Amino acid sequence: MKIDLFGAMALLGIAVGCGGLSPSQPQLLKRALAEDLDCAAYYIEDGTEEGHFGHLGCTGLYANWSSRTLAEDVRAYTPGYVLWSDQAGKNRWILIPPDTQIDTGGEGHAGTMDDWVFPVGTKAWKQFRFGSRVVETRLLWKRQEGWFVATYLWSEDQSSALEYTEDAGLLVEGADPDGPSYEVPPATACAQCHNGSADTLLGFEAISLASQDAQGLTLDELVQAQLLTQNPDRAYEIPGDPDAEASLGWLHMNCGASCHNARQQPYPWQLQMRLNVSELTAVEDTAVWRTAVGRTSTYRPSPLCGDLLWQRITPGNPDCSTVPYRVSVRDEYPGPYLNQMPPALSHRVPVAELDTLRRWIAALPP
Repeated sequence: MKIDLFGAMALLGIAVGCGGLSPSQPQLLKRALAEDLDCAAYYIEDGTEEGHFGHLGCTGLYANWSSRTLAEDVRAYTPGYVLWSDQAGKNRWILIPPDTQIDTGGEGHAGTMDDWVFPVGTKAWKQFRFGSRVVETRLLWKRQEGWFVATYLWSEDQSSALEYTEDAGLLVEGADPDGPSYEVPPATACAQCHNGSADTLLGFEAISLASQDAQGLTLDELVQAQLLTQNPDRAYEIPGDPDAEASLGWLHMNCGASCHNARQQPYPWQLQMRLNVSELTAVEDTAVWRTAVGRTSTYRPSPLCGDLLWQRITPGNPDCSTVPYRVSVRDEYPGPYLNQMPPALSHRVPVAELDTLRRWIAALPP
């Protein structure tokens, strides 16, 4: 159902602001307080030691809600390879607790340079907007008992952002009023993608933050700030010409990081598109090349592609390749989403990225 944001906020007002902050949580309030909000009124007991807040302004992102002044220990970042979000503009911030490090490996550590493990207390926010109209902000917060996820829905007048607690996605106006709607996800949908990560958070990782297009808190800045338990042993650059680099980076972030990786698709015949730092010597060393290029596809839009078998990536022939085909289609809302890729929350085709992907495939020797 497509409803306006004002109506959604009126419904959500019943669900928040009713818990009250208990006297046992002064430290939580101190770290999360926006100075001009009564955050105690938005505290929600959720069965954990920390609880959480039903207003975005009380999550630790802002020091002052009215002026949208960021908290001092929050850092902005933009990965070099990003998730397609139906033309929404995005801002990202992360808070790494003082006197902690991200576990990226080394003696006595469980993490690796491909699978970062974040310290308890880490918070990451991603904000989605169309022009100056902010639609939603998502929070990932690593608490003692695991990751808390929430979606905060902004009011039409941008004066408040309250936790969206429904179980179904909410359609709102997207990049243009005549085009497909933009879907705000329920928090229950987050696991569909984030379970593909070793420690839930996606996009804040070595390859994306090492890219020359990364901004803000990059891999180099993390090293300089001594925020990693083990530093990179070399530069991490995706191999190939510009079309190959862009295509592999896009497939890595939009397909590989969340679903098509060894954690989610562990067998050698399954499609894997996640890049690993040890496989960046040549395009032919990547999981995309091993599991997609020249590999028969079990998914087929039709029995045959002309006289040919469908392949995941058919060298020299993007028209008979199921990877770009699935990027090029969108199933009808509300699903099931059996054809499109990525399968969740996208109702617009990434035209520019698809053109680059098709051009790279067309240039591959048959």
